[in-house]
Amino acid sequence: AEPPDVNLTVIAGGYRFSCGLREDNHEAACWGDYAIGQTDAPQGVKFSTISSGDWYTCGVREDQQKTVVNCWGAQSKVADYVPQTLNA
Repeated sequence: AEPPDVNLTVIAGGYRFSCGLREDNHEAACWGDYAIGQTDAPQGVKFSTISSGDWYTCGVREDQQKTVVNCWGAQSKVADYVPQTLNA
């Protein structure tokens, strides 16, 4: 699948999908076979960085007083389920 037609600052790849952080608004954008029909990246959330595993992506939110991590992806395929939000 083709990546979105925007500038990306960070790209992280998983199994048959990739996600990147948009340069203009720091929101995550995902594409690929397993990006479609899975849990979508949170809309309106700005991230400082992201990292992907085989079936999911997690991002560190940049708009919080404390460190908060959001995760999304094909949760039914993840052996060790990662909650949608982790507080560090």
